[in-house]
Amino acid sequence: MTEHAIGIAVFRRDPAVYCTGDDPVVRVQVGRLRRKLAAHYATHGQQDPVRLSIPPGCYRLVYQRLRPKGIGARHPVLQIQPFTCITRDGDDFTRGLCEELSCRLFESFEQAQTGSNHVLMRVARSSVQATDPKRGGRYSYCLEGSVRVEPARVRASLRLVDVAQGRIRWSAQFDRNQPYGIATQEDLAESICLSLAGYFARGAPDE
Repeated sequence: MTEHAIGIAVFRRDPAVYCTGDDPVVRVQVGRLRRKLAAHYATHGQQDPVRLSIPPGCYRLVYQRLRPKGIGARHPVLQIQPFTCITRDGDDFTRGLCEELSCRLFESFEQAQTGSNHVLMRVARSSVQATDPKRGGRYSYCLEGSVRVEPARVRASLRLVDVAQGRIRWSAQFDRNQPYGIATQEDLAESICLSLAGYFARGAPDE
């Protein structure tokens, strides 16, 4: 989400007159949040199993799940299934949402952790069904979803499937009362990504 979009959505700035160059409220508040997070993990949060951060130059919250040193672990791999549009129109929007979400998940779960030994997930997008790891498959979780669109409303329904156990581990619906387009794709992808990050931050079952 951009600085301008945050200023309007979070700080209720008037879109007609809001200028990020004249009103630095987003930069100021995010800077304060970065300092508070750094202070927390330098003191009381030193032993926290999960660390949250907002990298410089962006306004996305990313997290890092820490494991004790010396303990090897296989990192879960997420497969994103192409979403299904279950209304008459909206196939292009649905494909675009899936692409946007793939990029957001990559940035949050992999790219932001480059060089770290604590990468939580890798994102692998495929049009085929996830293979059962018990039979040599590569995927731990499969993200499935469907999208319904109306002229001024969009609903995305998603579920996270534990491939090995065949169980749904997480599911959620995301509604937007706005026309479907790129801005709506970005908004939905951001919310879905944050919700998934919250699920894994709470401690998804290990492989």
